[in-house]
Amino acid sequence: MRNSRVVGGAAVLVAAALVGGVPVSASAAGSPAAVNAAGALGDAWGINDSGVIVGYAGSKTGGIWDDTARPVRWDPDGTAKDLGTLPEHKWGWADAINNKGTIVGISGYLTDNQIHGNAVKWNADGTITKLAAPPDETYGEARAINDAGVIVGRANGTDGDDWGDKGVKWDADGTRTALTKPAGAGVVYGEDINSSGAIVGIYQKFDHSVHAVRWTPAGIPVPLGTVPGEVDSYAIGINDKGIAVGYTYDDKTYRAVRWNEAGIATVLKGLPDAHSTAKAINADGTIVGSSGGHAVQWAPDGTMTKLRKLSDDAGHAANGINADGVIAGRSTNTKVHPTRWAKDGTPTHLPAIPQPAEH
Repeated sequence: MRNSRVVGGAAVLVAAALVGGVPVSASAAGSPAAVNAAGALGDAWGINDSGVIVGYAGSKTGGIWDDTARPVRWDPDGTAKDLGTLPEHKWGWADAINNKGTIVGISGYLTDNQIHGNAVKWNADGTITKLAAPPDETYGEARAINDAGVIVGRANGTDGDDWGDKGVKWDADGTRTALTKPAGAGVVYGEDINSSGAIVGIYQKFDHSVHAVRWTPAGIPVPLGTVPGEVDSYAIGINDKGIAVGYTYDDKTYRAVRWNEAGIATVLKGLPDAHSTAKAINADGTIVGSSGGHAVQWAPDGTMTKLRKLSDDAGHAANGINADGVIAGRSTNTKVHPTRWAKDGTPTHLPAIPQPAEH
């Protein structure tokens, strides 16, 4: 899980005749010794109920698109581990971790300023698996995984008669299917999946407007409800009760939104005159995200609280929350730092990847 659209007729998933890849040893390409001089720059995106956090670190710039970014797991005691990449790849990041410790994300490389990436999972034994992909695919990313091992994400390449950018699902056995597009959709992306197999994400219409969507466990896409003035909407997270969160855009301001089990949208109150986004929701309905450049959380009744920041931080954002209320996100001063907020709200910058021992 991460812890950061019924349309005519019976929709079915478009099956791609692809089966999961073979586990391989992770590569140490882009040596941590070389990237740690910059310190713990990066972001924390996912967290499971054991308090293990995943994201990336080691980036020289703090951004994901430089080829020094490394996929990282932080254990509850703060120990950082470079997860490694596919052989010959230089960078990657980890998007999500489930309660069994399986991690998903991307492994990639740059050529002539072109981004190439493969959706991957890191198994509990430390091996990395390239998820199934057609030969013509140049980019794939695994965004979320549930405790059954079902993965959702985005990719390009050809799936059956569907070519181009799309949302995809990988079953626990590695079989890949393309997510069904709602009527009028050009592109769809999957963002999160819950224990029952319900998926949330977005679809883009041919007029370029973007709309939030939830796929039922049977794979039927159901557009989520709108709010007055909405131009675009984005569903980013979902809990096991089927409550989804994300944000909408009214051509001026981003507003955090919660969708109930029936798909009805409610705007979450943010800071005055500020952009707000909701990124994740835990089992009891507590939501985290950002508002006006501050990490915030919303209680199940909608009450918003600003999270504490370290004294040298100018701003921060929350990306994930587990069942105990531990939060993963980032803090910003002159650079971007992965950050954890303990259950009592205490923030801590997560450490850099350990440098290899010298011989």
